[in-house]
Amino acid sequence: MRAILFSALIVSVISVNAKAESGSFAIQSAAAANSTQALRSRIPAAQASRVDQAVNTCRQRPYRCEFTTKSYPDLQNVDQKLSNTIRPFLAFGGAVDSIRLGGASMQSYLRRRFEVEAAAKKYSECQQVCYSGCLTAELIKYDDTLFEKMKKGQRSNPIFDSVEGKLRAGKGVCTDFSRAANSLLGQIEAAHKVLIVNSGTHAVVQVDFNNRSYIYEPQASVCKFFQLSK
Repeated sequence: MRAILFSALIVSVISVNAKAESGSFAIQSAAAANSTQALRSRIPAAQASRVDQAVNTCRQRPYRCEFTTKSYPDLQNVDQKLSNTIRPFLAFGGAVDSIRLGGASMQSYLRRRFEVEAAAKKYSECQQVCYSGCLTAELIKYDDTLFEKMKKGQRSNPIFDSVEGKLRAGKGVCTDFSRAANSLLGQIEAAHKVLIVNSGTHAVVQVDFNNRSYIYEPQASVCKFFQLSK
């Protein structure tokens, strides 16, 4: 009889714990949704819809991480120190992004959607990198005229040169793809940064896995990582 009562007690405790965990998860999910909706409501509907559409597109893609020992095709003269041509764009734009990221911005909403979706899909860190690249490519289209202006050291204004400005405009160059993708990776443990390559004329994302550095091209449609020789 005691054994039966003890068993019943265990079942009861497990049931209560399960309900508590379920309730806790529901509360966390509700809090996440409220936070996401709050960020969404603070930006223009057109911007929010563009982010939602990008998320819906990219969430359907399988991200099979491919690591190769081959060198990146356009890798020449890796420049860890940003060239004088590109430095002003990153300096002015980065300052604007650091201010806007905590407020009402398209970038804040995109990052929130990225984090929620990555957690729901249980993406690995390399999959998150590829997911960030997909979102970036959906929201920003390459503009040759901007690249020509950039080479001449011309910039419109600090707002447009920020990731936020490029997301809103929906156009940019390699530096913008890389900065936007890199900005979404704040929660992964792997070290990551924007890397300037090809004699200072191209930008990619460098990410470190298992004590090795790799190059990821956010403009590409494949989830591929090229080993970076040091």
